[in-house]
Amino acid sequence: MKQHPRRKPSTPGQKPRVKKAAASADTRWQTCSICHTIPDHSWALWKGGEQQNNNLPPAMNQLLHVGAPFYNTEMSQSNYCLMQCPACGTYYAWDFEYEYLVNGSEDEINLTRLSQTEGEKQAQRNLKAIKAHNAWFMEQVPRQMEALRQAPREPDRLQKAANFFFSEGAEKGCDLAFALPDLLQAYSRMGGQSDAAGTLHTTLFVYGRQSWKNLQTLRLELHHQSMDNDPAFVSLLSSCEKTLRADCRICNSLPEYISARLETEELPAASKELINLGPHFDQCPICGAYYFWNWDTFPFVSGASDEQRLYRLSSDQAELLEPLFEALPKYGEEMAFYVGELGNNLVLALLCAFADRDEMVRALAFRCLERFISAQPEHARVVLDLIRKHEQDPPTPRTTIDPNSPQLQELVRGCEKVLAE
Repeated sequence: MKQHPRRKPSTPGQKPRVKKAAASADTRWQTCSICHTIPDHSWALWKGGEQQNNNLPPAMNQLLHVGAPFYNTEMSQSNYCLMQCPACGTYYAWDFEYEYLVNGSEDEINLTRLSQTEGEKQAQRNLKAIKAHNAWFMEQVPRQMEALRQAPREPDRLQKAANFFFSEGAEKGCDLAFALPDLLQAYSRMGGQSDAAGTLHTTLFVYGRQSWKNLQTLRLELHHQSMDNDPAFVSLLSSCEKTLRADCRICNSLPEYISARLETEELPAASKELINLGPHFDQCPICGAYYFWNWDTFPFVSGASDEQRLYRLSSDQAELLEPLFEALPKYGEEMAFYVGELGNNLVLALLCAFADRDEMVRALAFRCLERFISAQPEHARVVLDLIRKHEQDPPTPRTTIDPNSPQLQELVRGCEKVLAE
């Protein structure tokens, strides 16, 4: 993904800053806030449950797993995982050796820094292995899906299908969005009482906890199946959300909103680990949460003061803006005005964008709202109510909705059609 540095918009006549030469890929770890505390090699050893040695640095917990969850640091058996620093990109080999002995097991962990060349080679091998597994998984899906559709008949075959979607699908990070209708319908036909139903429930939990996008996809499908009020799934969705928040060390280090006066303050170090998607929009590389950032300049007698603000978007806001994220880095600057000014009501912000002079901005706002109302029928009611409310209320410079906008008229027709079905 192309990186777009988070920077204050340039001022006409302002001289550009001279960039320092980039550090060598194999030496930049030396100035990295994470890697400079990690030695070239560290290890830990346990014999019979007693620790013999451990010089693994705490900063190891900040490294990302390359190819997760297909590759991970699970220690029920010998395992290997390629890890990478989110700040400088340095690669590490994590290796776990397990040996069973009569008087107790012997467990050893090794962490070794790799050259950039070797790390990139291993990352490519990981990617190739993941693609091969995904292809094999999709080849097996039709046969396993047929077993789900026979539920609750042939319980042995059904259990094998449930195990397949759990161990070869959800646990390996395969995208199960296409299979969610069949998984949920099979669970429903079994009444949630059999072992296979328990396995499917666990499969859905593992899928939902892997990313905010997965969780939102699962939530929407439960709604479509009229299962979103089932106590078992209300609890499952809540557990997924708690797990995502608890597991993400970056987002745990960042409040939902924070600001900093750049002359005297800094945003938390974790903000530097966010991936910049384009002007004003970042994403967490671990859990996929989206962030919106902006600059404000305050004039004072002694000189201007710059303030940077960082907001974490809610899962509902992220869902609404998904077409924008797909279009980034284009239109980030243009859409930032609406998101920043009316962030507490993004539906209103996008309706106001129909009056923008840029045709592409108007079209993008329409795509966001069109997908929003197609996701859930009640969203159409929300949009229509908001439009009618602002027809009655006097407009303000910030909340003007153009009643003659072609996009608005088409959206109203779409909402009315959805509600009539």
